[in-house]
Order: sequence, then C-alpha cells, then structure tokens
Amino acid sequence: MSERNEEKRASMAKEPCKRKRKGRKPVSERNEEKRASTAKEPSQGLCKGRKPVSERNAEEVEVMSFKSQSYENTARSIIKKFEKRGMSGFYCADRNEAREKVLELLEEGASVTWGGSMTLEEAGIIEAVKAGPYRAIDRTAAATQEESRKLYGEIVCSDYFLMSTNAFTLDGELINIDGRGNRVACLINGPANVIVVTGMNKLVKNVQEGLDRVRTMAAPPNSIRVGVSTPCSKTGICGDCTGEGCICCQEVITRASMIRGRIKIILVGEELGF
Repeated sequence: MSERNEEKRASMAKEPCKRKRKGRKPVSERNEEKRASTAKEPSQGLCKGRKPVSERNAEEVEVMSFKSQSYENTARSIIKKFEKRGMSGFYCADRNEAREKVLELLEEGASVTWGGSMTLEEAGIIEAVKAGPYRAIDRTAAATQEESRKLYGEIVCSDYFLMSTNAFTLDGELINIDGRGNRVACLINGPANVIVVTGMNKLVKNVQEGLDRVRTMAAPPNSIRVGVSTPCSKTGICGDCTGEGCICCQEVITRASMIRGRIKIILVGEELGF
C-alpha cells in the first residue's frame, strides 16, 4: 500500500494540471470560451447592478408613456379652463402633431406671421408655413427701419399670428414678458387669429409662479439668443434690470379673450422652448 501511495504522489507532482474536478474543463479552454462569449454579448459587460440597454430602453419608454398620459390628462383639464375664458384649446402628443395641427387651422391663401419663438422653430412650424400655400410675413426680412415699420403694419393686420407663451397656469391664464412688446401687442389686439403653441414644460400653478418662471428659466437663455448684455445673460440669474437691452419691459397676463375663439392654444406633450 505504501509503495502505491508513493507512486501516486510522484505522478501528481509531475502532472499537476491533470488534477481537476470531474467534468470541469482546463483553465485555458474556460478562458477561451469566456472571451468568445464576451465578444458575442458586449452588452453584458455591465457595471454591477446596471441593467442591459434593451431593458433600460424599455423602462424609459414605459416611464415616458406614464408622463405622456399625465400630460394629456392635465391638458384636458386646462383646455376646459381655456374655453371658460373664451379661448380654444387643443392637445398634441408631440411637435410633429402640433405642426400638423397648426397647418390644419390655417386657411389656404391667408396672411400668416409670427413672433420670435424657439418653440415654433423647434417644431418646424415657421419652415412649414414658409413652404405652404400662405402669404408668409417675415419681420426679419426688413432691411431698414422704414421697411420694418411697414412690415409691422402688415403683421398687425394679418389673418394669423403664431407665437408661443412664456408660461400658462393650471387655471388657464397666459403669462408673457416682452422687450419691445410687438409679440404681446399682437396677442392682445390686431391679427384676426392668434395661435399659441407651447410645451407642457411651461405649465405653472399660478400667475406669480409664471412670472418667476419667465425670469428664472426663460429670460436668461432668451437674452443670450437675442444678443443683449443683461445681468442674466452673464450670470444666468435675474438682476431685475431696467437698463438698455432689458427684454423684460412688458408683463402681460391674458386672463380671457373678449373675442371668443380668437386665441387658439395648442398644448404639446413634450418640452419645447425656454
């Protein structure tokens, strides 16, 4: 017995790699299979606790569907408030639907113009109007002050004026702050119809919250966009300025439309503009 044990130990000392659990592959084979598996499934190389992209995307879509449904439910409630205030309201799930809704509301051959708006640009509405069967009046086409004044006369008397709003309340009021006031002037009076397009990101609880939102969230990036040197364009924080270049000169709260149906508001179920 002692001789056999001695022979066995000598054999194991010479060939240690042969010692393995039953059914277990050599290390070299296991490493090769692991490399091949990683190459085939790169998405599995995740941080600890992190889900694969496919699963995360599915969850994001689900969350967005919850948010979209919530937007639609809220919009329905606010549209009823608009109607009580003499304004018409519509809900569109995204910017593409909103663009199509605007074109649906416009009459062929009508004069159409617009105020400065990132929302209209992001939704492709201005481009669609220019390419459509309408008489587009573009205020930026004026080369001189005289031409600008002449164009403004046409804008005030246009069939449709397109714009966004800086904020709108749960109770159906519109909040807007302007520099020169040409945009809010056309909202108040002039064009036969006003179409307001706004993302649900501009919803606020009340008028004061709306004014705060404009000064905090809209004015700073708008100041940068139009190229004025205001405190908020440099610090990102409202400085309550009144100097040259201030774009917060006119504050307008639209609580109702005397001409019922003149103001049409399209609420969009995504973030648009400032």
